[in-house]
Amino acid sequence: MLTKTRSTAALVEELIDRSASQAPGDRALLEAVVSGYLAAVAYAEVERTVETILTNRFQEINDEKVSNFIAETWGKKQGRISKSDIANLAKQFGDQCKAQFNNTIDAQHETFYYNLLKCRHDLAHGEPRNETLLTAKNGIIAAEKLLEALEQSIKQ
Repeated sequence: MLTKTRSTAALVEELIDRSASQAPGDRALLEAVVSGYLAAVAYAEVERTVETILTNRFQEINDEKVSNFIAETWGKKQGRISKSDIANLAKQFGDQCKAQFNNTIDAQHETFYYNLLKCRHDLAHGEPRNETLLTAKNGIIAAEKLLEALEQSIKQ
């Protein structure tokens, strides 16, 4: 689901591997900085994907005008993407949708996703900590799992 993020991650990993072969001592710093960048790319792509999932679901409504209205008013307003924010989006379709979403996400994926969002936050509002490419890669996998869970939970 996060094709741009996955492509960027693969390219970045290749570049870090090349750089690290020439300056091995710089690998940790490079990974910390680049992990924040990957987290920011993933964050933006998750936002767009949530919007797409919602818009696609709204377009299933048989009344085109109502479908367009809902897509325009709800589909483009979802800027918050924590796990609980996405669960609350699912709840807008009914309590059972939220329950299904939450039951699909295990604690490990929730932690990996949280770490991805924290990585982005640390880069944007502070400085990189001890993040590695593994932090970003695990977070990307977890983000895709959350997006798939959202999509499945709100289907008819």
